[in-house]
Amino acid sequence: MFEELQRQGLLTPFFTMVGILFGAFLTFLTSWLLKSREIKLKISGQLIEKKIEAHEKILELAKAMRATVSTNKIDAEGMQITYPLIFSTKEQYQNWRSSYFLITNQYSHWLGIEVLKELFFIQDYITNLDKRLEKAPVKNYIQIGIILRHDFINMATNIEKAVIKFLGNGWRNLKIEQSNSGRKYTKKVTIKRLNKLNLFTRHLELYKYLELEKSSFPRGEIKKFTELYNIAPNGTRVDMIQLKEVPNIDNSGVVYEISYKDYEGLGKSVKFGHCELIGGRLIFDKVDREAQTIGVDYKAIKLLTKWIEENIEELYFDDKTIEYDQ
Repeated sequence: MFEELQRQGLLTPFFTMVGILFGAFLTFLTSWLLKSREIKLKISGQLIEKKIEAHEKILELAKAMRATVSTNKIDAEGMQITYPLIFSTKEQYQNWRSSYFLITNQYSHWLGIEVLKELFFIQDYITNLDKRLEKAPVKNYIQIGIILRHDFINMATNIEKAVIKFLGNGWRNLKIEQSNSGRKYTKKVTIKRLNKLNLFTRHLELYKYLELEKSSFPRGEIKKFTELYNIAPNGTRVDMIQLKEVPNIDNSGVVYEISYKDYEGLGKSVKFGHCELIGGRLIFDKVDREAQTIGVDYKAIKLLTKWIEENIEELYFDDKTIEYDQ
């Protein structure tokens, strides 16, 4: 074939035509690849913008959760007492709650897995909180906010950490999450984390403001300063316990400062801890660089007292007088 084309002088035009067609094909292929890449880059850019926008919305939620208002009061440690802005009124809390669920549902498919886990954890927290707020008087929302302030700051911090981690390198993953699997912490992890928050650890304090429980047993008037003691045979007061009412750490209630003194008229009273009637804990002060304290339930103290009474070694004194030789 090539010999016939060469004999007729058509070989050169043939190769020229083939070169033109091949060049045209390469030009078309290159143009198509570049166009496809351009489209992919454009789509990728839009996806990244959507993801970043969604995470910025979540950061706004976190900022709303950690925004606090001062009560213009000072707690026992000299710190300003504040509460989350969203607890200023019942209406403000409900508006924030609605906004939270709306934004979470609207942007959930653009968010990273770690961010979603934190958001769904907060939804579990809100569900538990709502059950407690059903009968709460409007006037008590600020006091409830004082007790729960650390919860909202803690949850906001966890959200911010997850978002920052995503913005660091997670944005490169352009996959859109559609499945619900893996978007929530396990039930065990969720319950464990919830049980560490004030909503659960300080639920007895919350009951004062939720009006969910009222004591059915008779209770006498508690004085701001009380003395408990036994009377020795000579009429002297012994085993003296002094209870002085003082504000608790966030000024949402009171605790009782406990001091002990062996005998009336001898030495000074020694402060060794605090007692709270909500929950019945005895908090023993541990004086060290970290100023740590430890709380003990009053039932445990009763058990300890009973054990000491059952096993205490009696002291016997001989009535005879011993005279030493001089």
